[in-house]
Amino acid sequence: MITAGEKQDLIDWITNLENQSVLNYLMELKNSNDSDKIYIVSDQERIAIKEGIESLENEGGVSHEDVMKMTREKYPNLFKD
Repeated sequence: MITAGEKQDLIDWITNLENQSVLNYLMELKNSNDSDKIYIVSDQERIAIKEGIESLENEGGVSHEDVMKMTREKYPNLFKD
């Protein structure tokens, strides 16, 4: 359980916070409701996502239709025809 002192520490920290991205994140968190999902992405995941996007932009990608065709050919028992 968070104590009143810890709450005050958070208030003081937020009051003095100048990092705009952290403030934006806190506002999103404040404005979310229970049905909203908040995902926290690790640095490693963020790097992997960035690399994936760059790969798509530079090398192109594989369409969903092509992936499904390759999957049907490799694993025909997984599909009902």
